[in-house]
Amino acid sequence: MSICNEKYEITDIAHEKYPFLHRIRALRDVGPTVKAGDLGGFVEGEWNLSYEDADSWIAHDAIAANAACVEGGALLRDQAVVCGEARIRGSSIISDYARVEDHAVVDGARVEVYAKVSAHALVSGLPNGAFPIISGESVVHGIVSGNVLVTDEAVVLGDEKIVNEALDRLVLTEEGRRIERGPGRDTLLPSAQYFGRKKSHHKQRETVR
Repeated sequence: MSICNEKYEITDIAHEKYPFLHRIRALRDVGPTVKAGDLGGFVEGEWNLSYEDADSWIAHDAIAANAACVEGGALLRDQAVVCGEARIRGSSIISDYARVEDHAVVDGARVEVYAKVSAHALVSGLPNGAFPIISGESVVHGIVSGNVLVTDEAVVLGDEKIVNEALDRLVLTEEGRRIERGPGRDTLLPSAQYFGRKKSHHKQRETVR
């Protein structure tokens, strides 16, 4: 273990199927749920999980292998796998049996169920807080960003770029795509509430005498 790593240690507990992987153990509290002494998932080496940030973690039986890295507050959990030279960062959550591999980058997004993010894919959130969810048995090889749900058996090819900055979610399935409007979107709001201010967005015109 690096003398700089005060976040976790790599134990002698080897993975049953892949003995080159070993469980980690927290040396201090990590994020809101991991306490010092808790066991985590499996890594091949310290390069698989950053020890320089506060919250990134690998939990349960999740695996980070090869040159892959979990960093920047990301969480890898359940039976999920990140491998190859993939990068998971920016508060991303990779869960269930999802897999991120090859040269893919997931930054501020969720990948879940049996979804795969592969090749040179980029799945990322936007500054406005919109983030994509890659779910079901979908496969992403291209770029997906913003308020997008890719699910069922949908496929995003390597030359595709799908970006949605709208409040309404863009949903991609193997049968096509549709827009899901958020709850309350068809209800009109007073300007003070719509713009998040106490006063109207527009100034009243003064009468010129």
